[in-house]
Amino acid sequence: MNIADTLRLSESDRDTFVRDYWQQRPLLLRGALPGFVSPISAEELAGLALEPDVESRLISGSGTGEWRLRHGPFVAQDFTTAPEHDWTLLVQDVEKHLPDLAFIVDAFDLVPAWRLDDLMVSYAVPGGSVGPHRDAYDVFLLQGTGLRRWQIDDRAEADHRNVDRGGVRQLQAFQANREWILEPGDVLYLPPGVPHHGVALTPCMTYSVGMRAPALTDIITEALEEIDTMDGATSPLLRDHRRTPAQHPLEVDEDSRRNARSQIRRLLRADRVLDRALARAVSRPKAGFPWPPDPPTSSDGLPLDDDAQLCRNPAVRASLLAPSSRDCGWLYVNGESIPLTTRAYRLARLLTSRRHVAVSELVVETSHTDQQQLLEHLLRLGYWYRHERDD
Repeated sequence: MNIADTLRLSESDRDTFVRDYWQQRPLLLRGALPGFVSPISAEELAGLALEPDVESRLISGSGTGEWRLRHGPFVAQDFTTAPEHDWTLLVQDVEKHLPDLAFIVDAFDLVPAWRLDDLMVSYAVPGGSVGPHRDAYDVFLLQGTGLRRWQIDDRAEADHRNVDRGGVRQLQAFQANREWILEPGDVLYLPPGVPHHGVALTPCMTYSVGMRAPALTDIITEALEEIDTMDGATSPLLRDHRRTPAQHPLEVDEDSRRNARSQIRRLLRADRVLDRALARAVSRPKAGFPWPPDPPTSSDGLPLDDDAQLCRNPAVRASLLAPSSRDCGWLYVNGESIPLTTRAYRLARLLTSRRHVAVSELVVETSHTDQQQLLEHLLRLGYWYRHERDD
């Protein structure tokens, strides 16, 4: 495929992006993926939207007319009878349904892969848009085919009030202060919360690589679960320290509040508890995505053919936590916590280093029982699968 393996940025450019732009301000990268050719057609994208387990939307409307939102699955007639202007098809999680497209999300390795949410692909006819809106996540907008005009409002005083228009959540008022026309291979990065509005000037496809950040409350929830399960201990109870006689039967007095605050802070002070909570939180599977999907090829355990590859299931969310002086390493897969011996950690590190690993590379790291047990577990649950390479 005629595409750069990664964004055309030098190491200094990558450092500059992460330091000065990531989650701070928009950036247009002209020709970021030179020679990019869309790996799927509009017809193939529409075919995905016919499938019952694929999340898809069809949004029609324009700035001067009524808006309408419809959810898939669709039927072929929805597209064959559609007008020639003012509609957009959006399909979520495309890299999970079409694993060969994972190279697109892998190109955006400026931040760790556990921050990835999904690859959404949209097809729009002239005038097609979803209206002015803002997102709660970082997004890289890669132009795949055709031309799209993007307008943004990155002023501090931008109006962020929302309104519902035909089921489509849009900004009540939008006044652009910057504008670009993107061509194939161009990338527009937008941090969370920046109002933006894209309109197709020609029939076009856009690849949206959405990043995610777990809610801090979710990490706290995971931390409490970690505390409950660590070493078989139960959650400690609130204890009184230097209690004074009660002055009111139902008042939560200052001494009680102070004691509770102090004990809760002490409970959450352990770095390793929070480390494990973060790692598990980012590995939770995406809500609503069907699991377990059928792996692309059979995975009937060991031994493995030396000519094969082990591939991470595209629907898997995983994170790896290195061992510490007081704790083993951990592999988290779709929310499951897997403790790792020193040898199993080496295997897990190799497996998670990239999407596909040649079995021949794993020989050294699968010679012990604990390593073999880890690999068999991952294969049995479909987290990883065997793929025979085509020569």
